[in-house]
Amino acid sequence: RYDASWQYRLSPSLHPEWGIASELNSAERISSDTEIVKANAEELIVKQLDQIEAQLFESKFLAGEQPSLADYYFVVMLGWGQVLSFNLFERYPAFAKFKARLKEASPRSESLQAL
Repeated sequence: RYDASWQYRLSPSLHPEWGIASELNSAERISSDTEIVKANAEELIVKQLDQIEAQLFESKFLAGEQPSLADYYFVVMLGWGQVLSFNLFERYPAFAKFKARLKEASPRSESLQAL
């Protein structure tokens, strides 16, 4: 049975168009003090990333030992990390290991292998 809870957690928080991450891309539409908006948004994103990292220390993938839709969604989100003020993979080395595990689990996915 598929557990969609991780997928639901990722969409409203980390998506760059409608999640918290959108505040990094469009801070000026919220306030003229864009640096404060960006800092607040990044703080919330870091909290989410900390939770994801903790989960990846407990299991191979977000919802267990087999990849789920949430894992494929999250690996795409990792590519959006360049909007953060820090190097995502340096701060969260577990994410690089996760990405490698997901690629290994899906060797026939050309799109995933290209990430």
